[in-house]
Amino acid sequence: MHLKVKIVNLSSGGPLITILNKDDAARLDVHALDRISLKKGKQKITVLVDVSKTFKSGCIGLFDEVLELFKVKN
Repeated sequence: MHLKVKIVNLSSGGPLITILNKDDAARLDVHALDRISLKKGKQKITVLVDVSKTFKSGCIGLFDEVLELFKVKN
């Protein structure tokens, strides 16, 4: 599934975390605290998922630690 990146300007202090809309998470059969793999080119990382009702569908929110590893833009 392709999702648009949204910067959430939050830091977890360590663990790699993303935010998904509850409907997107249901389509992917993912629950809060599940792990998913993200890919950008040849780079691949595993992150924890947080699920939100208010987060926009079709987007994935990336915490600061994930942004630093992937060097992505909004």
